[in-house]
Amino acid sequence: MDIRLFNRLIDYNNNHIYKLLNIEVTKLLRNIRWMSVGLFLVWLVGCNTANGDSSNNQGAEMPAVIEVQIQTSSEKPAVGEEVKIEAFVTQAGDAVDDASDVSFEVWEANSEDHEMIVGKHGGEGNYFTNKVFETDGKYTIVAHITARDQHTMPKIELLVGNITEETAHDQSQHDHSHAEGKLSIDIKLPDEIIVNESLPLEVTVIHEGATLTDAKVRFEIWAEAATRHEFIDTEEKQLGVYTSSFEFKKSGKHQLVVHIQNDTLHEHIERIVDVIQ
Repeated sequence: MDIRLFNRLIDYNNNHIYKLLNIEVTKLLRNIRWMSVGLFLVWLVGCNTANGDSSNNQGAEMPAVIEVQIQTSSEKPAVGEEVKIEAFVTQAGDAVDDASDVSFEVWEANSEDHEMIVGKHGGEGNYFTNKVFETDGKYTIVAHITARDQHTMPKIELLVGNITEETAHDQSQHDHSHAEGKLSIDIKLPDEIIVNESLPLEVTVIHEGATLTDAKVRFEIWAEAATRHEFIDTEEKQLGVYTSSFEFKKSGKHQLVVHIQNDTLHEHIERIVDVIQ
């Protein structure tokens, strides 16, 4: 073979190999560049998500407490007089017209007979009932209000007929104790409760405008028509917030009761929950 032709073939091959290498190196650099852009975008999204979660956590606030004011049409009604009992329900100054349960519990001092009367909605946060008191005495009226996942039970006392505060003071008090002042119980439950899945339980207790600390709080749970009740103790995760967990073993409707107790009060709130498969 002619030496010049041989050299030309070698030069051609070298140029071809160089072009191929240049193309592959260019592809590699392009891939590295896109990988860098992708990693930067992933990092940027992660930072924004973290900042968003932090902002959400910081912005999360406890709902405003349900406020209830009880009043009667007469401050000292006569025996046989019909009395209008009203509860005005507000939250953050706005009327609450979607209360899920309103009832008035009425009993006379030293009496075992407690009357529970379902309240009627009068509009603009007003719930009421009418009652005729048949005998002289000092009566206790407790408004049981459940609204927006909160339960509050304010009370007032009413003198009826020929009785004074001094004579009423000598009457023994019934042992069905209700909290003095306002008590708000906020239960957090998920929208769906699924059988055989751990359910976080959390309740926030506010008494007279302040979180209730160092109380004994526990859940009582049982299925409808069941005779066996489960009692679940809680721990105070933070001031006034009590937590635990529970796993329902069967579907269907269950009764859930939260008991709150300390040296001066013993209260409870009841709910019916539906457990699904």
